[in-house]
Amino acid sequence: VRPLTLRIKGLRSYRDDTTIDFTGRELVAIVGDTGAGKSSILEALSVALYGRPSFDGRATGVLITDGSA
Repeated sequence: VRPLTLRIKGLRSYRDDTTIDFTGRELVAIVGDTGAGKSSILEALSVALYGRPSFDGRATGVLITDGSA
């Protein structure tokens, strides 16, 4: 599976609407400072592909940013 785009909003570090474009990429590295949202990108991919977060395995509610619906 090769994602083309990932749109995130209200998920952990991504309170505002954010789109990540993977088109035309052979390899992707997710790098950044502590708390920058690297693991949130991986969780968003897990929810998009499997319908559940990787670390909880049950509900997506644990990923919702405080104050988001």
